[in-house]
Amino acid sequence: MGELGLWALSAVLVTVLGLWLIGPAGPLTIVLAVCLFCFAVSGLRTLTLVNAATKSAVRRAGRRRSTPEARHRVTVVVPCHNEAAVADRMVRSLLELDYPRELLQLIVVDDGSQDATYEILQGWRRRYPDRLLVLRRTAGAGGKSGALNHAARHATGDVIVVYDADHAPERSALRYLAACFDDPRVGAAQGRCVIANGDDSLLARLVAVDYLGGYIVGEQGRSAYAGMPSYGGANCAVRHSVLRDIGGWNERSLTEDTDLTLRVLLAGHQVQYEPDALDYEEAVTTARAYWRQRRRWAMGHQQVCRDYLRPILRHRGISLPRKTELVYYLVIYHLPLLSLLGLVGGAFLTAYPQELVPISVALWPVLFYGPLIQLGVALVATRAPARRYLLLPAYFPLYVFGLLVVAKAWFDGVTGRAGGWAKTARVDRGGQGQEGPGDEPDDGVPMQEAGVAELPAAPRGELRDRFLRAHGRQPGNRSRAGLASSVRWAPVATLALLGVGLVAYFLTKDPVREFEGAVSVWFAHLFAPSLDAWVEGPGLFVRRDADAGSSLLYLRITASCSAGPLFMAAAAIAVTMRSIVRPPRLVLGVLACAVLILTGNVLRISLLALLARNLPTRDVVVIHDTVASLFSFGFVLAGLLVLFVVSGPGSRVRLAS
Repeated sequence: MGELGLWALSAVLVTVLGLWLIGPAGPLTIVLAVCLFCFAVSGLRTLTLVNAATKSAVRRAGRRRSTPEARHRVTVVVPCHNEAAVADRMVRSLLELDYPRELLQLIVVDDGSQDATYEILQGWRRRYPDRLLVLRRTAGAGGKSGALNHAARHATGDVIVVYDADHAPERSALRYLAACFDDPRVGAAQGRCVIANGDDSLLARLVAVDYLGGYIVGEQGRSAYAGMPSYGGANCAVRHSVLRDIGGWNERSLTEDTDLTLRVLLAGHQVQYEPDALDYEEAVTTARAYWRQRRRWAMGHQQVCRDYLRPILRHRGISLPRKTELVYYLVIYHLPLLSLLGLVGGAFLTAYPQELVPISVALWPVLFYGPLIQLGVALVATRAPARRYLLLPAYFPLYVFGLLVVAKAWFDGVTGRAGGWAKTARVDRGGQGQEGPGDEPDDGVPMQEAGVAELPAAPRGELRDRFLRAHGRQPGNRSRAGLASSVRWAPVATLALLGVGLVAYFLTKDPVREFEGAVSVWFAHLFAPSLDAWVEGPGLFVRRDADAGSSLLYLRITASCSAGPLFMAAAAIAVTMRSIVRPPRLVLGVLACAVLILTGNVLRISLLALLARNLPTRDVVVIHDTVASLFSFGFVLAGLLVLFVVSGPGSRVRLAS
């Protein structure tokens, strides 16, 4: 679309919104319908990711895999800027990596630090001169990308692996990442990152669950059905020759990882996701740090969209399904703008024709359901305890906060406001370096010293030790054969599933609404036996005693406010999880979800019937719109929560959480 196209789209949306506020409601209805179509595409993709990711997870868990042999020369690079709080822990984790010394080069780059980072690194360098290379940049131009390019000029490995200073990879992570390059088509690889400090704050817990959804469902799903995961900023690897061919890391980009992903793919190479390469990192713990970090991510991703959307669309070497996934991946940080538009527009809709309300009240939170499904499925895959599912409702305020972050980043990007690198504060969990400040600085190139000291024992309470858990179950020795063919058809299977679901919905929607109306009238009569109300078609009539005499009010149960669509959505999600959850638990979860949704809707309709007896029609409409909004969002959230909680114990795998 390009930046001009984005400006034109925003102008059209604002114009239509203005016309609607002062004139007919028709134009806005079209805009809302277009937005809902975009969100429907997003929902379809989410179900496809779940379908593919769960199949892949079960297949991987069902095969016994030994730790890969080390065949490639590997250079590990860690850029550091003011990392004194974590420098010791970081270097210790590098020295503990399970990889042959003769094939491993460790490079740590001090990128213009103003604290004791360089002195700490120099102390480690003197202790292990034949294992650790310490480089120093004083200018710091290009940020992290500049530091990585500086290190790449000294790299001797065929594969370059990148970690951030706050990360602690598992000892075998390097072997799994390097093994990806046994395939000559692979140009880059990405491992799985797990949040290690999830107990530090509520925000850190939410970020930890967010990472579960992003890696277990997002990355695994994109890898399984499209073969196109993204190259992350840490716990990632790139073939040295490919890196040279594409010109290194882009020092103009705020998200060098996303930028590198696109350039590797455009150059005709593949990106591979390796979930067995586990790495533990720290999450931000304050709202301010979260805002700064996510704003940089959003601005960087939107910048990559502006830079590479047109080349991707014109590229003839990428198949249409993969190109479709790539386009969605590029514009994903623009979709929240549509959701925010729905939120702003929905605030005015109660004063306008009621036929717009079912669209408006469901519009702005619709985009939240996709992440919600990913998070819930990820918790099921990790067999999370029930209390962790209670974090899902708390994720919604964080999602709304994220809408504002993305919108601010977009306006900053299109107006040319510069975005800087957001440095995340580190927590010292293991003390400072043994040598500490005061060591004499040099040029950063290690001298050869006689003898190698023994690696000191890691102190208790280390970042990685807190979260080292079994990340795979071995129920059998089933072959992985057939995985590609079964997952390749995930989008088609998802479309077929939705097609069957839509047919079933249209066949049952009227009977379901009539049943809801009948039960609601019966329930209302329990509290008000004198209520004169009866069911007729997909709604009910209430006889009102007004000052001007008796009258009838017809309360129509609209399709969007019925339990039917929510039940069909829950059934579709359950079917996409069928690979990872045992059928009895899955059926029980769907039934529990259906009972909750139906009960909630019956209570809503009964309450409305009781209030409609005496209240003016306008007040009834306002109450209906408000309660319908709460039902549309609240019971979707509660229903999915019940579905995941009940299904969780039936998971066939148990991944690291």
